[in-house]
Amino acid sequence: SAYTFSARRNRQREHYRIVCCVNCGLVRSDPVLKEEVQNQFYRESEFLFSEEAPFAARTYAHLLERLLQRHQGGKPVHSVCEIGCSSGFFLEQCMDLGFDDVIGFEPSIQCRQHAAPRVRDHIITAPFSPEHVAGRHFDLLCSFHVFDHLRNPLQVLSDAATHLDGGG
Repeated sequence: SAYTFSARRNRQREHYRIVCCVNCGLVRSDPVLKEEVQNQFYRESEFLFSEEAPFAARTYAHLLERLLQRHQGGKPVHSVCEIGCSSGFFLEQCMDLGFDDVIGFEPSIQCRQHAAPRVRDHIITAPFSPEHVAGRHFDLLCSFHVFDHLRNPLQVLSDAATHLDGGG
């Protein structure tokens, strides 16, 4: 159900068969839902972690501040694309730190509805797709707790990397 696909909820040990590749050790579900069914569940998933979001926002902002300190002396950093941005709480932190070009991808309609007004219009309610950012480049691409939700994480990383500015 859509509830099963909601982030940070109490788990009830529901999942498909879990398998481990004997060659590389990758652990995965097999089989998985058809992509269109999975995307529908993510679209309909609930926003259940409003109490935790401010803590995650501060943690991610702290990591970003440390990254920016190491980046000082280089090209100014002003644009960010977050894949799996939930309610945009990290994008808000980026805005507070002076980023003037922010965009986030979040399939959950309810997560976008819970976003603060100043960031809501910067959230695309869909999985990351290069078509949504055609012609745009970013200084920072980020994602938190998302790879395990992607059907093909390597493809998403590869597609996203084509939109990363040199030195990003």
